Amino acid sequence: MSIDLPSAPAATLAPSATRKPSRLWIVEDHESIRELLCDFARGLPAVELIGSSRNAEPMLATAKRDGLDLVILDLLLDGSGGLQVMELLSAVNPRPKVIIFSGMATLHTVQTAVEWGVTGYVHKSSSLEDLRQAIDRSRAEGAYFSSGPSALIRQFVQRRGAEADSPALTPRDREIVQMTAQGVHTKRIAESLSLSEPSIYKLKKSIMRKLEVNTDQELTLCALRMGLIHPDGSDRPS
Repeated sequence: MSIDLPSAPAATLAPSATRKPSRLWIVEDHESIRELLCDFARGLPAVELIGSSRNAEPMLATAKRDGLDLVILDLLLDGSGGLQVMELLSAVNPRPKVIIFSGMATLHTVQTAVEWGVTGYVHKSSSLEDLRQAIDRSRAEGAYFSSGPSALIRQFVQRRGAEADSPALTPRDREIVQMTAQGVHTKRIAESLSLSEPSIYKLKKSIMRKLEVNTDQELTLCALRMGLIHPDGSDRPS
């Protein structure tokens, strides 16, 4: 499993030591791949593997009963398919973040995944480093899409011409959106722009009002749909 990683500038994430490990469930119907993902997850200090299953029912029951922070989800499953599972998860409170890990990546599946608010989409031909980046970005309230899904999102954005219809954002607004999407901590954003942390919080609140969103994750996904950032979290070229 290897592919050239999409180029993205290094981001300064909030220290992982200050956050509890994310409670993770893996839904994958191929046993060998599921075991590989479980072994991979156990080696990550940022996550606590709660369980794994070949279909979504045990995961949904656990999410509703005990809560989950993160779900790695295949799209091709017995019973409820991955797209339907995303819809079912949208009704869970609190809603876990979802990273799609699938060998299927079409314009329809990627667009639907974004509309349902997934925080990552990694093609199975990608390396596990892509999956690790998706986990890190999701934990930092950002989003990460590997090269194949990323190209499909850019294609979708170009077809829509969505940016022309988007609310007006100032150059400073764009910088704040881009750094937020990369998982950069508010303190680092303030230092980069030579502003105070309260000023950054105030500017982010203004941006969120313009875009009609309420959280950093929604801000990132909204900016992604509008074409303000690349799906790999890197800056959109000027």
